[in-house]
Amino acid sequence: MKVHFHFNALILKPLILTQLVLTPLILLPAVAHGDDNAAAHAEADHISVIGTRSAQSTPVLPAAIQIIYRDQIARSGADSLVQVLATLGGLQITDMIGNGGRGASVSMRGFGENGVNNVLLLVDGRKLNNPSLAGPDLASISLQNVVRIEILHGSAGSLYGDQASAGVINIITGHPDEQQVTLEAGRGSDDAEIYRASVQQALGNGFSYRLAGEKKLADNYRDNNEQNYHNIFANVGLQTGLTTLALDLQQTRDNLRLPGSLSRDQRDDDRGQSSSPTDYGDRRTDAARLGVEVALNEHWRLLADLSQRDDDTRGALYASPFRYQTTVAALQPRLSGSVATEHGELLLTTGFDQENADAEYDYGYGVTAFDQQTRDLYGQLTVPLAADWLVTAGGRHSQLIADHNLARDVDDTLTVVQLGISQQLTASHRWFLRRDEGFRWPTADENGFVAPTVSQLKPQQSVSLELGLDSQFDALTLTAVAYRLNLSDEIFYDPLADGPFGPGTGANINLDDSTRQGFNVRGNVALASVWALHFNYSYVDARVDSGHFADQRVPLVAQQQAGGGLSWSASDSLTLYVDGQYTGERYRAGDNDNRDNRLGGYTVFNASARLQLARLHVLARVNNLGDKQYDSFSGGVAPFDYYYPAAGRQWAVTVGMSF
Repeated sequence: MKVHFHFNALILKPLILTQLVLTPLILLPAVAHGDDNAAAHAEADHISVIGTRSAQSTPVLPAAIQIIYRDQIARSGADSLVQVLATLGGLQITDMIGNGGRGASVSMRGFGENGVNNVLLLVDGRKLNNPSLAGPDLASISLQNVVRIEILHGSAGSLYGDQASAGVINIITGHPDEQQVTLEAGRGSDDAEIYRASVQQALGNGFSYRLAGEKKLADNYRDNNEQNYHNIFANVGLQTGLTTLALDLQQTRDNLRLPGSLSRDQRDDDRGQSSSPTDYGDRRTDAARLGVEVALNEHWRLLADLSQRDDDTRGALYASPFRYQTTVAALQPRLSGSVATEHGELLLTTGFDQENADAEYDYGYGVTAFDQQTRDLYGQLTVPLAADWLVTAGGRHSQLIADHNLARDVDDTLTVVQLGISQQLTASHRWFLRRDEGFRWPTADENGFVAPTVSQLKPQQSVSLELGLDSQFDALTLTAVAYRLNLSDEIFYDPLADGPFGPGTGANINLDDSTRQGFNVRGNVALASVWALHFNYSYVDARVDSGHFADQRVPLVAQQQAGGGLSWSASDSLTLYVDGQYTGERYRAGDNDNRDNRLGGYTVFNASARLQLARLHVLARVNNLGDKQYDSFSGGVAPFDYYYPAAGRQWAVTVGMSF
């Protein structure tokens, strides 16, 4: 893996260090547990990272946080991160290719097709979002390495910065605590083959390691959609005295044929056909992260992450070759600690985030190169005002420096703040109120494709208000959140705007003000000792407030979603599971004036069975049990509308052995 890190820009000056340690900006944490299975609370001792950016026993802080544990993932029989996220409330999944990996994106809080740049996706705190319009690669995450999935619903701009306007998803990978070797092999629909292997060991001298590999081969359900994929992950840990080191290395190779979109007539004639039989996209990704944690004393820790990701994607679109290269490097030092007070622990996080990104792409119209850098100083403080009251407050100051070969250079700053309060009404009931400000910087390639009269796009900014309730009623755990998100200068591609190629040829623009408001309800029920049920319901009203599209709904946002899952432990060795998710009707992407027919709503059911016999386990799963025919993505307006049909019924069986 090449090393491409601008160390000269990452050296922290004494003034910055003084600010980090002595003058923390007062910032918010954000947490309210809402796990899908109450029994999973015991796993990992309630440890979570997403609320404070350091491992803590999950505190009760004002925000909606959901944690999905390894045993819940195993029980569902899910084979990919997309399959796990698809049944969780408050998230809308779009899969333009249909293989549950590349081409899939996550939207939250009514952002629709803009969700890829407004939901922050992390792996152990390492950012997967790109400095461009390209969405994070969900295919780069192998579930065999995942310990838990932490989801912060709602804005988190103060704590996480750019692109955290709608929410944050942090994938926590495993660190060895025992010696184990695991081998798996499976077959499935469309000539799918999957092979996995892992070995891990924790040694007595503080040294540990984990090696894991995954290989997937599949034709997939559409023509010209063959895939050849592998993922190799290595983790090395060392704990010596008060210092803990962790090194993660990952290599992903994903060679994928691209079937393209279909017209309505093509879709109705044959949903599996391809409109682009020569298109493909081969992606090579190398990533590394070095994490350091030093215990200064019993209550204070100094942490730092140094990470880098190199992506190289090349292929052909409509028989025209393309290539896209990007390198993202980040340095994230931070101080985390607590102070005992009369009413509980005061929690503090303060730190500095710096990210350097370079990219170069060529889609046949000439090479475009750009680089950008963000420098952020932030802090977070949680204060127990009384035995049952917590207040959180904080802020972030962010700077963007960007330039590209179109000579539109950017040097801009902004500041966001947040404030939250929560009260533990009883041992089983709690309410919280939170106000957070979010933002998204325009990417360099967005600024490179604007109207001739626009020098550069404005940063997108938002204000989020949330009111939530957590309750426990014997076997029922319930979380309900109502929210309102006011958005200004949303960055958006308008295909009909006056652009670089002339009037009506399309350009990136700042939209007029818009509002997202709604509520989410989720819960889980323990039914006797062998049944477990989780459920969710989400409603969102996303509309433009002013301008040409005033009072129109945001395209590709389903107003209503509902779903749930039921598991039955038939015996100590056999678990059966079924889940379902309803997604309501939506306007097609690009239909900003809501003048065309909507995409219809649909309901999809999945089922799985897991058999554990000593060291042997067998997993069978069926996706789209009812063979529902629906479109996961659609854009344009008739007669120029286009469709990406979702896969029908698919099955997979995996057999594994652990030693």
